[in-house]
Parts: sequence; C-alpha cells; structure tokens
Amino acid sequence: MKAQTSRKRLRTNFGWLVADRGWRMLVGLFVSVLVTRYLGPERFGLLSYAFSLFAIASAVAGFGIDDVLARELVRKPAEARRLLRNGIFIKLTGALVAFLGVVLMAWWQAADDLQGPLVVGLVGLGLFFQPADVVELWFQSRERMRPPVIARQITLVLAAAIRVGLVASAAPLWCFAAATAFEMALVAVAFTFLWWKERTKPPATGRTPRWRSDALGLVREGWPSCYRDCWS
Repeated sequence: MKAQTSRKRLRTNFGWLVADRGWRMLVGLFVSVLVTRYLGPERFGLLSYAFSLFAIASAVAGFGIDDVLARELVRKPAEARRLLRNGIFIKLTGALVAFLGVVLMAWWQAADDLQGPLVVGLVGLGLFFQPADVVELWFQSRERMRPPVIARQITLVLAAAIRVGLVASAAPLWCFAAATAFEMALVAVAFTFLWWKERTKPPATGRTPRWRSDALGLVREGWPSCYRDCWS
C-alpha cells in the first residue's frame, strides 16, 4: 500500500513538472517573439547579453548547493529550518558578490555608453530574489511539486502580461530589464507565502545551529556543481 502511494505521488509530481515545462516553453516562445520583434536586433542583443551575464552570475551565486541542500533536506527533515536558513545565507552572499562582478564587467566594457551597465544591473537585481528558491527544494524533498509549480505558473502569466503591456506602450529597453527582476521578485514573494503557510510542518531541531560549519560544508560539497553550471 505504501509503495503504491509512493508511485502515485511520483507520477503526480512528474506530471506537474512536465506541465510546468510545457507551459513555460509555450508562453516563453510567444513573449520572446513579441519582444524580439519590438526591440529589434540591437536592443534585443543588449538584453540577451544581460541575460547571458545573469546566467553565469546565477550559477556562481548559487555555489552549486541546490543538489546538496535537497539531499540534506531528505536526510534530515527535522533540521529543515536550519538547512534553509543556511541556504538563503549562502545564496544571498553569492548574489552580492556576483551582482557586483557583472555590473563592474558591464561598466568596464561599456566605455561611455551607460545603457549597457543599466540593463545588466536591472536584470542582475534578480539575483537577490533567487535565494527564495530554497523553498522549492523543501517541497521537492517532501515530494509535493504542485504548490511551487502553481506559484511559478501564476507569476509567469503575470510577467508575460507585463511584457505584453510594455510592448503595447512602446516602453524603453530598461523597462524590459526591470520586468525580469520584477518577475523573480514575484516568485520570491510567492515562495515566501508558501513557506509561511507550511511553517509549522517542518519541526525545529533542538540542537544549537552550527551555521558557519554547516554553510561551509554545503559550499564545499557544492562547488563541483557550481563549476559544471558555469561551463554548461
């Protein structure tokens, strides 16, 4: 009976993930075509450059701890709060370092044109909202993908509507960069709300948190994944 319940839960979670990927691809394709045609090659190229820097910075900021953190959440469900706090602290620290790095790089390459650093900086603000993604790892460890998937889908639709509105109102380039960071902020708010609803379910551990050694342990185990993500 327990095995059947586990298989059913696995199929349900897999179905939610497939639906999430398919819907994201469909909406993303529609919005990308619309935004590309509106911005034109030059402005869209600058926005794509900002996205490329953001992707590298995001891999660095995460220190590759997602897989390690998900494993520890499965192994030690009673210590979920401590593990999530460590994950948020690590990702926030990495976000600050990565943000400064990409902005300085864009400013160094921009010469006298400040539009590039502005766009990169606005997109890069999204790094500070990504630490909230650790909440999704907790739901993964509990085999409950429905709440985070629904949260991401709602924010995806809202963000798509905002971008369509920007195209309709002939908004400047920096607005599209700001919309990217705003979308990540919406996801962070949604995940924070989900955690607030579930806050009583992961019991707190009675041990004194060893946050420094635990955080360093996560980083030490995660750096190979960080290296892989930077080069993939």
